[in-house]
Amino acid sequence: MKAYDFSDFPNVELTGVDLSALDDEQLAVLYQQARYCQAMTDADTDTLREIVSPDAVFTHMSGRRQTREEYFADIESGALRYFPSASTARPSRWTGTPRPSPISPC
Repeated sequence: MKAYDFSDFPNVELTGVDLSALDDEQLAVLYQQARYCQAMTDADTDTLREIVSPDAVFTHMSGRRQTREEYFADIESGALRYFPSASTARPSRWTGTPRPSPISPC
């Protein structure tokens, strides 16, 4: 089983999960989700480009749709900014057992 070092992601806090109870696929998904959230809060579009499919389309709460590159351009310009936690400025919290699923925004 591959070792995953979640300490690489200071803006992500895992809670309610027993990592030793997860299989390799579940750990891989959780690791990529943590990597994605860290990249979002760091505005690291190079890492996001490694994770997000080139044909991805982002739909915002307002209904606005953007291609991956439009979305990343807004992150790079500062038009879109992500924080570890919108209400408390503490690390994001993940609760429960992850299941393989598409990576979604933090």
